[in-house]
Amino acid sequence: MKNGLTTSITKIASLFTILAKSSINLEEFLSSEGIDLSVVSSPDGRLTLEQVHALTEKAVKLTGDRDIGLHQGEIMTGFSNILGYILLNCATVGEAIEKYCRYQKITDEARFIRTHDIHEEIVIEVVIVAEELSRNRHLIDHKLAGMITYLRLLTGHAFNLNDLHEVRFSYAAPDDLSEYRRIFPCRILFSSPMNALIFDRKILAIPIPQSNRKLLPLFEDYAAEVLSKLEGDDTCRCKVQRIIVDLLQGETPSVEAIARRLAVSVRNLQLKLKEEGTTYSAILDDVRKELAIGCMRDRDLPIAEIAYLLGFSEPSAFHRTFKRWTSSTPHIYRTNILS
Repeated sequence: MKNGLTTSITKIASLFTILAKSSINLEEFLSSEGIDLSVVSSPDGRLTLEQVHALTEKAVKLTGDRDIGLHQGEIMTGFSNILGYILLNCATVGEAIEKYCRYQKITDEARFIRTHDIHEEIVIEVVIVAEELSRNRHLIDHKLAGMITYLRLLTGHAFNLNDLHEVRFSYAAPDDLSEYRRIFPCRILFSSPMNALIFDRKILAIPIPQSNRKLLPLFEDYAAEVLSKLEGDDTCRCKVQRIIVDLLQGETPSVEAIARRLAVSVRNLQLKLKEEGTTYSAILDDVRKELAIGCMRDRDLPIAEIAYLLGFSEPSAFHRTFKRWTSSTPHIYRTNILS
């Protein structure tokens, strides 16, 4: 499960709070997984995704808390890193979400959020980067419950849970749903093709009190520098994949658009990808394939709409491409393979 992805210590500080309430010695807890206490003593410390996964599973066993991810998200207490300072100085929830999407890798390379517009609703989707952990419900629960907590903290509790219309989880429903119903008083769906919160769009206009517009660019400059260092070890392929996922909403992002986001020329982008043994077209095809197969799991999502979301000019083009990917038409795939 080695993938090199890391998460800021601040993202799992609430796990340590839960352990303390259960009188579990933190130093011994960390030592059992080969982690020194000094690693978690600094807000700039980071753990690998594998370490976070191991610590979470161990905490579940020691505390007996089967909903530990939900409770982690619920007890977050504030913003203690550069990304948090950026959010606090945004004018509205909408701007805060946009800034979070831009700089989120600073605190968490393992999980990221992206947004979609559906009529009068805004969908905030959580994506687990590592496929092998995409159904780890504690990591998913922590992120979704944490977003509710962050919205309340950012808005001075002006956020109204009545504006939360639906929450979706990609895993099968646990036996006991009482904590889910308490934290998410809305429609709850399990075995969904995505992990997401669906809100009324009006939440985007909720103001963030006491934001300082003069401080925002200073924090953003620093965040951009930190992000640049983090991405320095990243492959060009991975960067292109993330940007495609971000831009692939109803139209196909061009190689020119990708190059602009990376601040390089098209020629330099193509040369870098060639050095890594791939091309922009191949990466786009892979991303579309993964997203298409994921979308097909939602039987209520029309195939024509999937084609549109993935940037195909017409459903027939999507049908041909899907058959190339899977040797099956979308209809047969959905009817037979997913039955």
